[in-house]
Amino acid sequence: MEIDKNKIFYQLIANKDFVHWVNDPKQEGNSFWQTWLQEHPQYSKDFLKAKEFVQRLQFSQHSLAEDELEEMLGKVIAEDDGGIKGIQYPGRNNSRQWLKVAAILVFSVMTAMIAGEFLEVSMEPVQQEIAWKVTENPRGRKSMITLPDGTLVHLNYESRLQFPEHFEGDNREVILEGEAFFEVTHDASRPFKVKTGGLETVVLGTSFNVWSPKYSNETKVSLVNGKVKVHVPDKKDHFLSPGEELEYNIQNEQITTRTFDISQVTAWKEGVMIFEDTEFNEFVDKLSKWYGVNFQIYGNTPNDWKINGRYENEKLEDILTGLQFMYDVKYKMDGKNITLKFDEPKPDNTYR
Repeated sequence: MEIDKNKIFYQLIANKDFVHWVNDPKQEGNSFWQTWLQEHPQYSKDFLKAKEFVQRLQFSQHSLAEDELEEMLGKVIAEDDGGIKGIQYPGRNNSRQWLKVAAILVFSVMTAMIAGEFLEVSMEPVQQEIAWKVTENPRGRKSMITLPDGTLVHLNYESRLQFPEHFEGDNREVILEGEAFFEVTHDASRPFKVKTGGLETVVLGTSFNVWSPKYSNETKVSLVNGKVKVHVPDKKDHFLSPGEELEYNIQNEQITTRTFDISQVTAWKEGVMIFEDTEFNEFVDKLSKWYGVNFQIYGNTPNDWKINGRYENEKLEDILTGLQFMYDVKYKMDGKNITLKFDEPKPDNTYR
């Protein structure tokens, strides 16, 4: 069920876990609500209003008679039964006592609006909601996207980019999962923001690569030219210069900066695969994702397997044919299914 935009503010302030998080933010809550915001960016304004209201609320200024409280309680229960899509916080247990508190919260909003505390908010003109687009690439597919401001995005395989139909006001923001290379159109009045993997990259006009696979704890931001600011919640901002790379591990919150080889990091967008002393499992995994195929392996892979090579827009069949000359392996292609069969080592009969 979709979220009713007219009710999202009330549903948030009536959500026990949301109120507890605002009053006592913890790491688990930070991750949960950040993820929820990324999945529902169209409700960011309502989210911030609800957060501000809870922070400013003074329970002592409002009181209700028991019969008024019960009437309000019934309304809150009716609202809460529908729930908010995506707000299923671990350990949620909305007791009747909490619903009474939620009823007071809802009553407080009404009182504050009547008193003029939120007059500015209530008098804002109703703005048409901006639609967001999603481009998602499966294994074996890469694509190029031109954003509303002219920014060019190279989106890699197993990657997903969310962006608005048009950038409103001074906001240019996209959400990435996977890997992409951005060539950002310069606009000094409107910084460009990329949200991914627990961090935010802010630029004016530059070229950089962001790597943040879906099931990885790591995110890398690699700057080719220009200058970027990388923001990690509750940590100091990091500014990168061309040739510098920042790596962030969301699990242990470790941040590392280093120099990097630009040609290797950005080669994928030119259709180039580079292998340096690559072991068998990593090599096959890369081919599987690059070409969108499945591998079945038979026999024992060589212990000394190390691949070094540069493949530029190569056909998969040509790569596999080349392997046959380096290793005792035979391959068979059947559509998207590839079979690799290694010859079994011959027994040593020297002492028989």
